Amino acid sequence: MFLSACSLAANPLLKNRKKDKAMEAYKQGNYSAALSIWSSSIAKYESRHKERKCSVYTLAGIAAYRLNKTDQARNYFEHARNGISENAQTFWYLAKIYRKIDNLSLEIDALENYLKKYPHGTNIQQVKKRLLFTYVESENWDNFLNLWKIIPASSKDSLTYQQAFLSAQAGLNHVGKADSVATSILKVYPEDRPAMAWKANKYYTLAENLYESEMKAYKKHKTRAQYARLLKAFDVVSANFKRALIYYRKLYKMHPTTLFANRLGTIYMRMDEKPKAQYYLQMAKKLKN
Repeated sequence: MFLSACSLAANPLLKNRKKDKAMEAYKQGNYSAALSIWSSSIAKYESRHKERKCSVYTLAGIAAYRLNKTDQARNYFEHARNGISENAQTFWYLAKIYRKIDNLSLEIDALENYLKKYPHGTNIQQVKKRLLFTYVESENWDNFLNLWKIIPASSKDSLTYQQAFLSAQAGLNHVGKADSVATSILKVYPEDRPAMAWKANKYYTLAENLYESEMKAYKKHKTRAQYARLLKAFDVVSANFKRALIYYRKLYKMHPTTLFANRLGTIYMRMDEKPKAQYYLQMAKKLKN
């Protein structure tokens, strides 16, 4: 009887029936039953330290993920890597889990592995898109530009992609390119906040830098020639502050922030409109608190 029992336990037909039963349950959406069978199989492989030869880690991980068992799913997917169970879905779900637990660096690693190992995977376009935006979040501009080269041209014209491209150009301090992108966005989406913020900051910085430098020069050399130069500079300063003002007023109305209020206060102060300047500077303090 003992020999008969051992023979039955080692019977490959019995093992195959269990695998078929697990897969059938999985396909029917009975993830709990499938996970129970696969977890038992995984435990046997792990007890013999043969994890890489286990073929069901990714399937078990997906079943656990569907049951909201995030920690268990993560454990199975991480074991699946570099083993016979690894496939594109391994990294797809790992990326989703890392995003869920807010671990950006691990999410990027999973997405990069998918892109490198499975460039023709089912979810490759979604992977490229998400990876592109993780590079924006992490301010990894060089990798962003490298990935941008292989993004389909048909996608690049969408607003979200153009906003990302604007962020990259601004992050790399490519002023001319960033300004060109912002202009293109505003032609189609005149109320786009990132593009308006770029334009507002551009004109504000030009005006403020020129104002500060010319005032410093005049205080150092209070001559008639220097004063004439100061007045001439003020024309340019005023024009750029007025351009910035248009954008900052829209931005503040859409989304009041300390930065926008401070910028409006400074602009009105430079333009000698003290009541408006005081109002926005006071609002900046309230928003900060």
